[in-house]
Amino acid sequence: MREDSNRFRTTRWTVLRDVSSGEEASAAKALAEFCGIYRAPLLAFTRATVPDPQDAEDYVHGFFEKMLEKNFLRTADPDRGRLRTFLLTCLKRHIADEWRKKSAAKRGGGIREVPLEEAAGVAADVHGPDELYHRQWIHLLLERTVSRLRDSWIAGGKGELFDSLKPWLGFAPESDEDRAALAARLGITKGSLKTMLYRLRKEYREILMQEISETLEEKTPDKVMDEMKQLIALV
Repeated sequence: MREDSNRFRTTRWTVLRDVSSGEEASAAKALAEFCGIYRAPLLAFTRATVPDPQDAEDYVHGFFEKMLEKNFLRTADPDRGRLRTFLLTCLKRHIADEWRKKSAAKRGGGIREVPLEEAAGVAADVHGPDELYHRQWIHLLLERTVSRLRDSWIAGGKGELFDSLKPWLGFAPESDEDRAALAARLGITKGSLKTMLYRLRKEYREILMQEISETLEEKTPDKVMDEMKQLIALV
């Protein structure tokens, strides 16, 4: 299986640290990469939490801007939890701070710093936005996995074959009639089709596990499998 070395030379945690490294060029590049990957889940949560759509956009934009500030990510400790959980907690803190600033401005009073523990509970009891965020996260992983898998098959001159087999990536029961019809359309035997589907699904699983491992500092098989089970439960 072909591996994209540019995607897998570092973990997402490493990219996150680069954002707050203080080196302007590398930080800006890391922020652009990180924003491109994780903006959608963060925005999904914010839109479900903040009444005004424009405020939601502003909060997420401001959140990524703050990533460039020195030490903003000083609490980024992979040992404390999953990357997706850490990012959501940080976003909640940012939203809580912004809400408090607006309220203080309206009252004409001072602004106090919101502790991380307090901010983490801002939307903790709002199951909908949190669930939406995590669902968007797994959707993003699956989307990237399929995209990489297709690129791999295209590179091997099998792009059209992939498009024909893609609907069969799922593990739902398959009827003998469906398998026979697909094999006939592709001009191969049912045995050959079975082998192709096995290889396709195997490669899909390998790429998915790679994508998941990129969000973990400790890439042990047990840690990756545990995260995969957690994500599958969210689907």
